[in-house]
Amino acid sequence: MITKKDLCLFDSILNNKWNFLIISSLLSEEKRFSAIKKDIKEISDRLLSQKLKELIKYGIIKKEIISTSDSVKILYKLTPKGEELNPVFKEIDQWIIKNF
Repeated sequence: MITKKDLCLFDSILNNKWNFLIISSLLSEEKRFSAIKKDIKEISDRLLSQKLKELIKYGIIKKEIISTSDSVKILYKLTPKGEELNPVFKEIDQWIIKNF
């Protein structure tokens, strides 16, 4: 049974337009910060950074650091927990297309 605490956590994760857009951006593939920013032009760098940290804390996305001899590449990707949201987002997308 879903508890009030569970609903509050769910609400704080998905009832935020930025979190929703960030997760949507990562549904298809892992991305660098700049690619997520390109998908969500209206968000500031500072707010995007804050929201990424928040989604990492919730276990929805993870930050992967790939280090080579001459550079460091940071990628953000959905965790298995985050990937479970894929069918939910597809349904919401279909509903939006159908109704708007």
